[in-house]
Amino acid sequence: RQALYQLGGQDAAAAIEEGIRRTIGTQRDEAVATELIRAVGQRGEESLKGILFAVAKEQEGRAAQEAFRSLQMMVSAEDVPAAADLLAARPDSAAETVALAAAEKIADPRGRAAALLARLESVQTPAAQASFLRVLGRLGDPQAVEMIRRFRQSSDTTVRQAALRAMLDWPGRDFFQDVRQLAVSAEDESQKILAFRAYIRLLTNAEGKTESQIVQSLAEAMKLADRPQEQKLVLAALGGYGTTSALELALKAAGNPELKAEAEAAIVNICDKLATTAPDLAQEALQTTIRQTPNAAIKERAQKILDEIDKRIGYIISWQAAGPYEANNYQQLFDTAFTPEVSPEQVQWRPLPKSEDPSTFWLMDLDKAFGGTHRAAYARTVIILPEKKDAILEIGSDDGVKVWLNGRLIHANNVQRPVTPADDKVNVQLREGENEILMKIIQSSGGWGFCLRVTNPDGSPMRGLRVK
Repeated sequence: RQALYQLGGQDAAAAIEEGIRRTIGTQRDEAVATELIRAVGQRGEESLKGILFAVAKEQEGRAAQEAFRSLQMMVSAEDVPAAADLLAARPDSAAETVALAAAEKIADPRGRAAALLARLESVQTPAAQASFLRVLGRLGDPQAVEMIRRFRQSSDTTVRQAALRAMLDWPGRDFFQDVRQLAVSAEDESQKILAFRAYIRLLTNAEGKTESQIVQSLAEAMKLADRPQEQKLVLAALGGYGTTSALELALKAAGNPELKAEAEAAIVNICDKLATTAPDLAQEALQTTIRQTPNAAIKERAQKILDEIDKRIGYIISWQAAGPYEANNYQQLFDTAFTPEVSPEQVQWRPLPKSEDPSTFWLMDLDKAFGGTHRAAYARTVIILPEKKDAILEIGSDDGVKVWLNGRLIHANNVQRPVTPADDKVNVQLREGENEILMKIIQSSGGWGFCLRVTNPDGSPMRGLRVK
């Protein structure tokens, strides 16, 4: 076998083709034909794809199976018409995989369905029509939308089901309203639950929407859901979002005995995310869940999150960053007022990734975000308090640092050092509502980052604050 794969010489492909033609179709030589066909795929013999298509279309048994496997490896965008002919002649999952592999080689996703749609127009058998629809559904080319809708009206049950599956599996939002309508009013129970599952997937995969907007959409879906099966799907999706509104929905659902288990799982997942932005709210919800749930696994996970919250309270780890900015020397980096100081509205802020190391959860790593030496970066956040409070900002930085609170410079320390929590402490007064913190961190060389914690004047963790 290996010798066949590595066989050299200009006549190798011709010899393999001749061998296939002599051995194919005879039971005695099927093993030989199968090995030769496998060799075509392993060698990548482009000139022999035609014979692979012929074997896949006309033969049965192991040789045909190997032809399909080799085609899956070898097809290109130019093979879509041949793959469509194969799909029309042999409508099954193997032919569908070949057609999908060929169409996906077309660079423009909005042009992948054209040849399949053209061939589908002349396909007469329901089995072949269903196979084409399954492939089109996975491609997601908008050109196919109207064709799929048309086949939803077919008189054949198999074709209608395939068109429905294509709509429900569709990766984009072209069928959003169709899916929503089915999720609300489909008479068939199995169709309704499948449609509702697709509806939730589309809601949560909405590009350009904020977490709050997605949660609002899920809240509307919860109102549409008239059965526990559908409501449980919403709760499972809610668990992916760390917003207070998501937590409110899950807490409300926990009062329904039919939804209690799923709601409690959602509460724990949501609180895991809220632990950094609204630790007090998460703590209260987790403590309530521990008291009320009979589920030992939920209790254990909730307690682990509570333990982490106790360690993390007061540390601010949700930031946006901008930079890097450069100057002639370290002192100039520290002294120069770059754009975030003078025109923050003109800055392209971006989320700063959180630490993946639990032992340094407090570290905001600018070296990982920006890299480089002899430069500066800025980070900003907004903390929200229910009332005016005196506080201490505990600051660590690598290297020099400046801090503004609500637009006023409150701290500057031009040093070179590693990040250590609470290296600097600044007494401040935080106002009720929103308080914006802006930090500038200078990089000499080596590590680059910062940390910030808000405490009470006596150094105890400040509870009740949230991060916007």
